Order: sequence, then C-alpha cells, then structure tokens
Amino acid sequence: MAERGRVKHVYRTFLRWDGWNRWTQSAEDFPALACSTPPEFRGEPHVWTPEHLFLAAIESCIVGAFMAYATHAGIDVHSYKSSAEATMVVEGKALKFVDAVVRPRIAVAADDRRTAAVLLEKSHARCPLVRSVNFPIRMEPVWTEAE
Repeated sequence: MAERGRVKHVYRTFLRWDGWNRWTQSAEDFPALACSTPPEFRGEPHVWTPEHLFLAAIESCIVGAFMAYATHAGIDVHSYKSSAEATMVVEGKALKFVDAVVRPRIAVAADDRRTAAVLLEKSHARCPLVRSVNFPIRMEPVWTEAE
C-alpha cells in the first residue's frame, strides 16, 4: 500500500493463551509456535520466549538483507552462520534490553570479502528491526575463505 510516496507493509500475528505462562503464537498460513515466559520468570524451559524471538528476529533481519544484497552484487556466499546475544537489565522497576551483538561467520571468496563486508554493514544499518530499537546492536563478523 502506498501512502504519499511511501511503501507501507503491515504484518499481523495471532496469539492464543494456553494457560499459566504458555501461549501459542501464529500468523495467517504460518505454523504455530509454542511460547512461554523465560524460566527465570517461572516459564517453561526449552520453549521459545519473547526475548529469544526478539533477538532471533534481529539476527534474521540482518541475514535476510545481507543475502539479498550479496545476491544482487553477484557474491557467492558459501556459508553463513551466526549467533547473537542480548543483555537485559532492570531499569527503575522495569526490564529493558540495553545492548546486543550479532556474530556472523561468513565464508566468501577472498576477492569478494571487502564488498561483502560493506554489504554486511549496509544490512545492519538498514535492517528495520535494528533501526527500530533504542539500544546498540553491534556486529562482530568473522570472515572465512570459501573452499
């Protein structure tokens, strides 16, 4: 949908409370996802939490943008794996995230590494989730040579 020259995307999700600290999260035509509060807040262990989903969304946004930019630039990404970590603290009487780091491990040809690094930074800078939070998200990439 266009709004005065701007592209507008709308996303919808659905939630069903299943009792205690557990619910099912879904979106139209998506598989349902069991969720809980974190175990440190009396939630179930080994179940996706809002905090983990939030961090995974940031990590996923960056890889999605990077792969699109790399494809457009003709860079063959041989592998991409990443891990991410975020810190949440009590501020006043409420919890909030204060920082996060995404650590991608990317294999590209040596000749493509400089361009790929620029595209990774572009992906980080333009990721709508990174741009929407009020805490820093650092990138700590490790580049390896494609075999």
